[in-house]
Amino acid sequence: MKKATIGDRLREERERLGLNQKKMGLIGGVSYKTQGLYENNKRYPDADYLASISHDADILYILTGERKTIDDRFQDEMKFVPVYDVSASAGPGAFNTTERALGEKGFQRGWLEKRGLFNKRLCNIRVVGNSMEPYLWDGDSILVNMEVPEKPVSGLPYVIRIDEDLVVKYLQRLPNGHLLLSSANKDYPPFEVNPENDDVQIIGFVANSSHDWMQFNDG
Repeated sequence: MKKATIGDRLREERERLGLNQKKMGLIGGVSYKTQGLYENNKRYPDADYLASISHDADILYILTGERKTIDDRFQDEMKFVPVYDVSASAGPGAFNTTERALGEKGFQRGWLEKRGLFNKRLCNIRVVGNSMEPYLWDGDSILVNMEVPEKPVSGLPYVIRIDEDLVVKYLQRLPNGHLLLSSANKDYPPFEVNPENDDVQIIGFVANSSHDWMQFNDG
């Protein structure tokens, strides 16, 4: 039986995450052609690439063939966030805390504390569609802080449920009490919703993304 290579295990991890080569390459900061070279053992992934995919992929498994194990000491330094079986930004998907969790993703305590997130109610969901490109890409995993203030801060990205649709949009409060929702992709025009009349729920603030996304992924 042929022994699995780094490229084989990298492909296995990508498929486990439900990503194609283009999307995995975007997360890792390389082209889909380079991703293919990695998986076909034509080139070895470098440290920058492995660091970029480490929030989603099991790097230990890719490099050694051994899955991570978590002892009690390590677990104290981690917070495990539920990953829900819903998507945001395009397509239907009402969200509530009874949604089926696919599993959990671990985040380092220090990383969360630096961002004031360790004691917050968090969840992880995946983005679909291109309305928030170039800041969020189709297939990105986003960390959502579900503790929403009474008056959400304007100009920041939120996950919002509108009827049965779950979207990621920049939010701006208007003087009339309505919300103006806008996209990063200028092909998608902004639109207003009335929280008093429409079935609107602000799920949470986008705290971080697996994509290399400006201030949400620094340090």
